[in-house]
Amino acid sequence: MYLVFWGSQWGTQTTSGGYQVFSGDPDGMARYLEAFYSGLGSGGETWSATAGQYCQGIVVGSTSCPSSSAHVAYPTSGVLAGVWEDTSYTPPTGPPASPSTPGATGLQIQQEAANAAIHFGDSSIDAQYVVVSPTGTDPDGWAVPKTGYCAYHSYTGDTYFGTVLGPNVPYTNLPYIPDAALSTNFGCTEGLIAYPNHLDGTTEAAGHEYYETLTDPFQRSGWADAKGYEIGDKCDYLNPGLPGAETSLTLSTGSFPVQGMWSNQDNHGKGGCVDTSSPIIITNPGKKVSAVMGTAVDFTISVYDVLPGATVAFSANGLPTGVSINSATGEVSGTPLTKGSSLVTVVVTDSSSNAASVSFKMHVAK
Repeated sequence: MYLVFWGSQWGTQTTSGGYQVFSGDPDGMARYLEAFYSGLGSGGETWSATAGQYCQGIVVGSTSCPSSSAHVAYPTSGVLAGVWEDTSYTPPTGPPASPSTPGATGLQIQQEAANAAIHFGDSSIDAQYVVVSPTGTDPDGWAVPKTGYCAYHSYTGDTYFGTVLGPNVPYTNLPYIPDAALSTNFGCTEGLIAYPNHLDGTTEAAGHEYYETLTDPFQRSGWADAKGYEIGDKCDYLNPGLPGAETSLTLSTGSFPVQGMWSNQDNHGKGGCVDTSSPIIITNPGKKVSAVMGTAVDFTISVYDVLPGATVAFSANGLPTGVSINSATGEVSGTPLTKGSSLVTVVVTDSSSNAASVSFKMHVAK
């Protein structure tokens, strides 16, 4: 994750408390973003764990990933890799609610992301760039009444805005979110969770795009539902109290408002919005497992733990007489001695005291 503070209006850059700060940043949005991205994966937080259920390289239409696939990694030491203030351009300014002059175009923002990839020398598949515009500007018409947005993500190879020169990398267009509090048509979650200096919408928007970039870095090739909604879109602006509504995420670097994300594993596999997830991802063996009394069975509960180096242990309730589970491997084996149906629940715990479970019916015929 690379933060690009784009525009001469950011002013003089200095260092404070290990963060880059700018004289043209009245609300302290830059420092706040740096702390957020630097802290992800710390404090035992499991907001980041939801992404681990998503992967690449599987069949279109899939709703789960095998443990052998390339899953989104859990951040173990923050994701912030660099900060760059690019003052080579001065975006036009105007009142946030109704700018008097057009702002930077989508193509200009896209080109700046490509420029940043060249600046940092990183166009790898894991890199993403956040182009942050200064206060009082109107990047790509973000504050125009009835067409405003809080942020969006794309990639520099997308020709929607035109063609850019440079590497193909995912990027986020992130306006100066505290300005939204001054707008008459939207506030970007201003006030849902009280935070000083109108910053409560900043990490809601930034976290939304960060997550969607992880799961759909080159749009329309990653994870989305049948209508094209990504995992953040499906859980945006939920009313307080609903599952996955905006909450305060505690990291070692501070507390930050974030929205929930869509999890295919939630609600017994039907899916739903969550603000935290277990890092343990279990592949359900099916709604019903069939066996024959007196005939051996042997199958393994497939598990993926997004925490690097984690070890897991298995236990099960409801298995037919004669069948057991290996606590270390998750292998279910044995010879059923009685006929009938039972509800089997497998519980998996890891070395960090996280837990997850899966339930399925097991029918033994005579």
